[in-house]
Amino acid sequence: MTVHQVRGADGTRIVYRTFGDPSSRPLVLLHGWAQSSHCWGDPLLEDLAARYRVIAVDLRGHGCSAAPADGYDDRA
Repeated sequence: MTVHQVRGADGTRIVYRTFGDPSSRPLVLLHGWAQSSHCWGDPLLEDLAARYRVIAVDLRGHGCSAAPADGYDDRA
């Protein structure tokens, strides 16, 4: 498992974890509201990583990702 972070267009830090062989077919996991990428559990992630390049994202304001400074309303 490797932890990565990127910055969104507004500068919000987004964290994601990767598992498995980088050359394998990617499988992106997105958690539900009020959860994080840890909701999948290590046994499931390890099983999936045997067949896929698993990318488990912490959505904005969840898990290790930051919340947007200006909230979630994108209307001007």
